[in-house]
Parts: sequence; C-alpha cells; structure tokens
Amino acid sequence: MSGPTVTIGIVNYNCVRHLEKCFESVDAQTLRNHELIIVDNHSTDGSQIWLEDHGSEGWYRLIRNGENRGYCRAMNQAIAASDSPWFLALNPDVTLETNYLGILIEALQKHERAGYAIGKLLFTNRDAMERPIVFSAGQLVARGRWAYNRGIDRHDAPRFGGCGFIPGANGGAVVYRREFLRDVAIDGEILDEDFFMYYDDVDMDWRAALRGWGCWYEGRAVAYNVSKGTGFLDTPAGEYHLLRNRYLTILKNDTFGALLRDAPAILATEMREVWPYYFKHLQLVPQVARGVWQLAPRILRKRRLQRDAIRRGDTRADKCREAAKNILRDDQAAL
Repeated sequence: MSGPTVTIGIVNYNCVRHLEKCFESVDAQTLRNHELIIVDNHSTDGSQIWLEDHGSEGWYRLIRNGENRGYCRAMNQAIAASDSPWFLALNPDVTLETNYLGILIEALQKHERAGYAIGKLLFTNRDAMERPIVFSAGQLVARGRWAYNRGIDRHDAPRFGGCGFIPGANGGAVVYRREFLRDVAIDGEILDEDFFMYYDDVDMDWRAALRGWGCWYEGRAVAYNVSKGTGFLDTPAGEYHLLRNRYLTILKNDTFGALLRDAPAILATEMREVWPYYFKHLQLVPQVARGVWQLAPRILRKRRLQRDAIRRGDTRADKCREAAKNILRDDQAAL
C-alpha cells in the first residue's frame, strides 16, 4: 500500500509516566500498517526529552507546540497531519489489547452508517477488585444534559461484551472514519477548538447524530484506562472547562423544544451534578458565566453553519432526525 491504513494520534501534556506502556501497546497491534503522530502541548515533566530519546528510530512523528493549545486544537493538528482512511484518537494513559485496531476497523468496514467506533475501556488501577471494572462501554447523554460513561464503575459483565450502535463514544480510544471527520467538520474544525478540553466528545456525538452518522460499539475490542491519568477534572481549571463546555454544547446543538420538554430533568441535573462543583469552588459561578458569554457568538455561528449544511443536503440528512433522537437517554439507569 502507498500509505498507512491507520493514523494513531496522541496528545500529550505532562504524561511522561504513561507514554512507555501506551507506545508498547501501539507497537504490538496486529494491524501493522499504521503510523503514530504525537502532539506535545509544551510539557514540562520531561516528556519532550523522553519523546526525543525514544524517537531516534523515526517510528513516529512528533509535533511540538510552544504552548499548551488544549486537547482539541492539538488533536486537530494530528488529524490534519495525516490522510489515512482511519484515525485513532488515543489518550496517552490508555493501553490497547493487540487486536483493538483490527476489530474496530473490521466493524466499521461492515457498517457504513457508523462514522466511528469504540471498544470496551476497563480501569487498570482497581487491583483490589475481583473482577475488572468498566471505565466506559460507550457514552450517553441523559435528558438532564449530563454525559455519562456507560457502565462506569461496574463489574465487567457479558452485556458489555456485545456489539451494536450506541449513542456515542468516550474520546479515550476511538477510531474515526476519515469521511466522517470531513463531514462533521465545521468551518475547518473537527474537534471544537473553543472547548479546549472536556465535552468535546459529547459535542462530536451530537454533531454525528445531527448528520445521520452512528457510533459502533465492539465489546471484543478491549483497552485499559488509568483512572484520572491525564485528567484535570479535580482542579478548578478542569471543572471550569467541564461546566462551561456543557452549556456550550447545549447552545450549539440543542433545540428550544427539546429544552422545554426536558426542563425538569435539566433542573434536577443542575442540582445533583452541577451545583456541587459550584459549592466547592464558588469562583466557578462568575467564571463559567463569563466564559459562556464570551464564546456564545462563536458557538452560535458554528451552530448556524451546521444547520445550513444539513439544510443544503450535503450530509446524511435523511437519517439525521432518527439518529438525533438516540442521543438523549431518560436517566442514568440506561447505563
């Protein structure tokens, strides 16, 4: 073949402690025709030295950013630097079983309506448990507009070993069809760079549904995730992006009728899931409000561009109404 079948993109920011195991799992994939692109967001933990030392054989490409540009912009850099038909977005704290890529790409080849696919992600740091614990068997958004990893913190079970269409995918180890990435891009952006980090995968799920694409789940494809290995969710900065981007996702993709219908669930979610963050860090209230206000014009412009594309018929608009209904779930019991 003239080029790689799969590009694997990894965004690294101060994750040197995870890189070796992640790289080993990439190198061990049974599907061999792949390339690896690393985008380093100006790490300060020794990552850049480690990457230079381990890249001497030229088996991956390294893109160095002079600042932390955020996950979304950096992953867009990796996507733009490649043209292979398949793209795996991989977090550096995730390791893959050897057949992960092969299983997911085979599934995508069989299901043309699937724009992307995800396997079963298990926790790696729950050694005290008798059985593996699920981190994510797909992703869903409850009617309160809060995103959940399907099966999170539950024992692995046969029902997580199946396959089929699901509402969406956690962004930790997801394979995208190149055609899908081109279709969902808005104004040249695949992941929304205004998000910086967090909720970008929820936004992707929503945009996919609006354009008639599905997400495929394969429980036979297994990966392992270090709990909070790369996240900043327990920091005020991480919580700021999580809360702000939830509102931006609603503003960008939701409809007034659906919001009115689900108002009781949304209010309940605000009290149950969101307010505890505000009570813990009161400064988040004005920060989140200011962040949403500042980005609202840009997000609304992207909303208009997306709706215009659907109306023009240059997307899978014939299926988008049916698919969009599958984004929201009644409650967390659907996990």
